[in-house]
Amino acid sequence: MSQSAVSEQGTRVSLDLDWLKENIRCQHRCPAHMDIPGYIRLISQGKYLESYKLMLETNPFPTVCGYVCPRPCESKCKRGDFDKPVSIDNLKRFVTDYIYKNRIKIPAPKIEKRDEKVAIIGAGPAGLTAANDLAGMGYQVTVFEKESRVGGMMMWAIPSYRLPRDQIMFDVSNIEARGVEIKLNTCIKAPDKTISSESPDNAISGLLEEGYKAVFLAVGAQRGRKLEVPGEEGTEGVMDCLDFLKNVSAGDLKSPGKTVAVIAILTN
Repeated sequence: MSQSAVSEQGTRVSLDLDWLKENIRCQHRCPAHMDIPGYIRLISQGKYLESYKLMLETNPFPTVCGYVCPRPCESKCKRGDFDKPVSIDNLKRFVTDYIYKNRIKIPAPKIEKRDEKVAIIGAGPAGLTAANDLAGMGYQVTVFEKESRVGGMMMWAIPSYRLPRDQIMFDVSNIEARGVEIKLNTCIKAPDKTISSESPDNAISGLLEEGYKAVFLAVGAQRGRKLEVPGEEGTEGVMDCLDFLKNVSAGDLKSPGKTVAVIAILTN
């Protein structure tokens, strides 16, 4: 089985996932199939900028991942067969912190622009990744986001002490540097200067009529799981986890009460 990745030059590069599974297990286990041996090798040579550029070839959010990635690659690190896995995520964090703290700007690759325009609904991880890849292939990309800030659940559901907002925006700046336009406070379910219908279907048709050749829906998973127990809905003091986290991220720091019970649903 093979999978394509977008290189820094905007070309498609085929990855043989079956070969990776047998030979470079960490890269196979990485959801983005980042070239882990490659960027670690560059780190060992002191080539931090080159390492960072290699990360960007397959993952537009290396800075974010340096803070919150669950590190599935490390569970398959071959070094772990002998003693301990290489601290892959910490190495990624080291490089991205170096680039961020030194405010090193990565010039966008020179890519031949196409005439086709693509609209993306949602500026979360999926929408921004699609925007990054499409812009890398030369398409003119506009991202429509209903909220006042980009990032989706990265911005609203992960607390800032765990994932600093400046780090999110640093990754986003690289995507914007490719020519991606992001329009905030634009909801496809409400009339505005860009989308003139309250019907999502008509709104998407309106985008196509405006000249967009394709529309990618990246609306995300913005609802918390329900316990499905009596009293869950409409009871004062019962809060959905995502609603609570979003309110805190928006600056609502009022206390929920003196005694608080947190009910977590564990899944495999």
